[in-house]
Amino acid sequence: MQSTPFISVEGPIGVGKTSLAKEIAQAFQFEILKEIVDENPFLGKFYENINEWSFQTEMFFLCNRYKQLEDIQKG
Repeated sequence: MQSTPFISVEGPIGVGKTSLAKEIAQAFQFEILKEIVDENPFLGKFYENINEWSFQTEMFFLCNRYKQLEDIQKG
């Protein structure tokens, strides 16, 4: 089984992560996996009370990423 390269782009909101990811994807013909921010039911609560909602917010992102990678592996 051939391994697929994985590049992660991380940073604060509004610094150009998506633009950079699109450039990399185009240059190397890679697929982009973006975080599904709009579907995270905990994100609004997270910004209201970070200490209370950090775990739930990150678990949603983690589970969502796992599902994305699982779907890719299935082809």
